[in-house]
Amino acid sequence: MDTSGKDLPIDAEAPTEMVEPTKYRITGLSRAHRAVVTAVFILRVFVCLVLTQFGTRFLLVEMDYLNLVLNSLALTFILTIDNMLYDLLKDHEKEEMDSALDLEFESCLPNSGFWGYALEKECWGLLLAPILSVCLVLWFQVHFKNPVLSILECACLSQGSNCMESMSHQSQWWSSYWSKTLPAVMHQIEALRLSQA
Repeated sequence: MDTSGKDLPIDAEAPTEMVEPTKYRITGLSRAHRAVVTAVFILRVFVCLVLTQFGTRFLLVEMDYLNLVLNSLALTFILTIDNMLYDLLKDHEKEEMDSALDLEFESCLPNSGFWGYALEKECWGLLLAPILSVCLVLWFQVHFKNPVLSILECACLSQGSNCMESMSHQSQWWSSYWSKTLPAVMHQIEALRLSQA
């Protein structure tokens, strides 16, 4: 009540006390839960290895830019499908999952210095992943694409430093054939004829 004795109106929009959300701390895992987590981890590692092997080969052998973009989008969809499935959960279930505190454990991996920074996501995203990608593309170019291109160049155009059908190799081959190979064969044929007679 104010000094005039009249009741003041209650403001429905007035802020109420802020209630902190409940936080859950995980203190232990049951054996069944550990088994499920281990099985899921093994499956995720298997999927990661399969996608790493076939996905990189899938992208490296592609020659068309449009198909390359579409293939990379397909791989991105496969890698992010678990987040899409998580978004299908109800809001209160996601809030309960988000209110659980992270598990704390002692790690034998370094968390400071050069090796600690090498294990950070920032280092992987900014340095190691681009360097690894460039090295992988160059290795694939040297060991797979260049030999196939040289074989096709030899078969279709009769050109190349290692192509025996090229004109640079034909003159040497024919001179060796007429001067050494054919006379040796003729001497062998004559020797066989005389031995039969």
